[in-house]
Amino acid sequence: MYILFIVTSFWAYGEVTIACEFAARVRESGYIPYFLIPPSHEKIMNKYKFTYTTLIPRNGKVNRLLMRDLEHMYHPGLVILADFLNYNFCEAHYGLTPGDLEVFSGRIGTFDDFDWVITGKQMDTYGFKAAKFGDIDIRKYGFRLCPCPIVNPNSGYREETYHYQLTTDTLPYDIYSTDKWKAKLGLPVSKKMILFTSAAWQESYRQYTDVIAFVNANNQVFYHIMQELTKTYTVICVGAKGGFSNNPEDGLVFLNQLPPEVFDEYLLATDLFISRNITATSLARAVLSGIPSANFENSIFFSAEKPLDKEKITFEPVPFVDELLKNLERCYPYRMFPVGWYKFLAPLVKGNSYMKTFIRLEQFNVIDSMRQIHEVLECEEKREELLQSADRYKKTLESLPDVRSIIDSLINERRE
Repeated sequence: MYILFIVTSFWAYGEVTIACEFAARVRESGYIPYFLIPPSHEKIMNKYKFTYTTLIPRNGKVNRLLMRDLEHMYHPGLVILADFLNYNFCEAHYGLTPGDLEVFSGRIGTFDDFDWVITGKQMDTYGFKAAKFGDIDIRKYGFRLCPCPIVNPNSGYREETYHYQLTTDTLPYDIYSTDKWKAKLGLPVSKKMILFTSAAWQESYRQYTDVIAFVNANNQVFYHIMQELTKTYTVICVGAKGGFSNNPEDGLVFLNQLPPEVFDEYLLATDLFISRNITATSLARAVLSGIPSANFENSIFFSAEKPLDKEKITFEPVPFVDELLKNLERCYPYRMFPVGWYKFLAPLVKGNSYMKTFIRLEQFNVIDSMRQIHEVLECEEKREELLQSADRYKKTLESLPDVRSIIDSLINERRE
């Protein structure tokens, strides 16, 4: 039996990665995954060796014919949207609407990466409440597949909702073997290594002129912290340089996008993985592999209507950060830089044991961020604490239904 996955987000890598990880286990369970994708995702399809058809941008007539042909040729038993939210608004890009899914006789469902039932009414984007999103009813897209993390595996039973382990593709990381991998990669074995990534989509803020100053301020502080860390550690950035310098005197090492197998070698060599996106699949994979990890967030909010109240800041900013904050017209909280999603993700963060598996850092609190980073790199007790939290969390994930049982259940329920 065929299981069809429909991907309409042409720029986001996370959603298609989540779908591919799930589809790989679908294939292991004896079913045949098939993808309908934007042209931009052909490379990842080839990596996983999935069969696929590509959508035609801005040609709804042809794309509807493609969907009809897939139904006629393969009669997929399940049709799963990689991102129902993106599909809901993809008419502008691909001319498709929710009604076009009616061509399929199989059961319709979607990945629900952020447990929309409890988060959907408060999506804050770039400091504003996003319009329209609160009106979307995910239930019209059928069953929901909730990957953990970031969804809380203990968030309770809801009809037609299936919690499952995001990935089983972890690395054989050993904190006492990082020097072996450093030597292989030509990196100093005498220094501990910090690895962070910078994604191209994190530069998309440039179209929002009113947040440029805020994003630049965050990048200045983040870059300052990374530069300070180069005095003691090897610090490597993989991906888009964005606003960061490429001056060798800064001490940072910049690498372009790496093939997955090479990036894995850098992960095996690292002593600390740093993220600026709490929902990142790369952060989840690092944590589940036992790699000490950290995520930068911001909780400070002020605007022209609600000026900065320093008494509400729970720490004392260093002078240059204090000056940056004074010169900003507005500052919004985020858990996913630079988009925001602070309030949106709050229900997922609350009571979620995943949050104890890595250190969480306040972006503008330079002193405490540096302290915590040094602690996890130099204190074996702190690393062991994180590892034990990760082990407990993994045991929780292992108690969730596996992909085979979820797919079997969905198909059998349809037959009944």
